[in-house]
Amino acid sequence: MEQPTVLTIDAPRLDYANADAFGERLSQALGDDGSKHVIVNFHGVEAISSVGFRALVLGLKKSTAGNGAIVVTGLSGLAREAYLVSKLDLAFHTFETLELAQTAFRAGEIQAKPHPHPH
Repeated sequence: MEQPTVLTIDAPRLDYANADAFGERLSQALGDDGSKHVIVNFHGVEAISSVGFRALVLGLKKSTAGNGAIVVTGLSGLAREAYLVSKLDLAFHTFETLELAQTAFRAGEIQAKPHPHPH
């Protein structure tokens, strides 16, 4: 299996100031057809706004259509709390650390996760 691309958020927040750029990076990492695998590393991100989550969910839509996968890792504090309250852990494979996510990919444990609300 091809190793996933790792996207790291290099800011303390994912919000209106950087969500569009993040969404573009995520879309590019997924490939034209959404078939690539991506680990989004939120280590060091203190907060994620609704526009940040929107960019993540748009990536999910693309990866679901293309049988790719997005894995979320490194969440802590308010960012983790907002992610869990939003129930995004039901839509994304989620790991505490980047290393655990990479190990899961190497072991073949990550498959495309079906969207919980197909439309």
